[in-house]
Amino acid sequence: MKRIIFITILLSLLGIAACAPRPGDPAATILPNQQRALELLGKWKLTQLQSGNTPQPHEIQSLTFQKDGQLQIDLWEHRLTYKYEVAPDPDHLRLTWIASTNPNDKLGDVLAQPFAIDDLTLTLNGDQYQRSAFADGATLTPAPRATAPPTARAAAQIVQARLNEIFELRGGQSVELTDAPTRLGITFEYLVGDQRCPQDMACYWAGEARLQISFREDGMEHPPLFELTTNQHDPQHKVRLTTRQAYEVELLALEPPRKTGTPIPFEQYVAMFRVTHTAPTATLAPPHVK
Repeated sequence: MKRIIFITILLSLLGIAACAPRPGDPAATILPNQQRALELLGKWKLTQLQSGNTPQPHEIQSLTFQKDGQLQIDLWEHRLTYKYEVAPDPDHLRLTWIASTNPNDKLGDVLAQPFAIDDLTLTLNGDQYQRSAFADGATLTPAPRATAPPTARAAAQIVQARLNEIFELRGGQSVELTDAPTRLGITFEYLVGDQRCPQDMACYWAGEARLQISFREDGMEHPPLFELTTNQHDPQHKVRLTTRQAYEVELLALEPPRKTGTPIPFEQYVAMFRVTHTAPTATLAPPHVK
């Protein structure tokens, strides 16, 4: 009797082992569409419309891709919920509308929209979003590539400059002011919007671009983010940073120029700044800080 029970258990274990995925088996392989779905997880903020224009207040929205397969779209007044899946072609999303906080909306529509992910930028149906939050498990470890070690890449993101001199920052890049009375660092955090007149068009107004910077002093981050404009006639093209010391940051220009129908990735923007040391005041943040 014991021998029969032992053989039965052994056969069960062998059956389980035979069903378990092995390295190289299809069941143990992450498919391309699964990889893309994992990369989507997290929150994204709309920064540029398909037309190249900056979204207006009623158009501003954020996307949150959740692990349960639901996509939440936060609009100005309402929240929409879709069930999402990466289509067999991993460059398209299949969206099924399942809920809305607006009782007048008609649910059930199914959409297929093209998308692309480039690091922290998501392009969905031509609109551009910047990642504002990650979710656990949002990415898989990519295949090894010939890239610089992490320390070298981090160092490449930090430039050094001096007070009263013009310096450049790419999107996401930071600067350290080596001759500041305190260790001052500034980061080009976000492009809020780019409404500059395209280079290939004639406009009655040059337009403007707006970006946000953060700063740190002696290694300590100082919220909030400060918003600057390229419009030199707007007082907001300068911002005053005041803690133990006082500094003035001026946005002088933003490159490259816009071209109709050609979106510019965030990391390809180059902003030109100048920082001066000024007399301290009791104000930490200017009234226009977002």
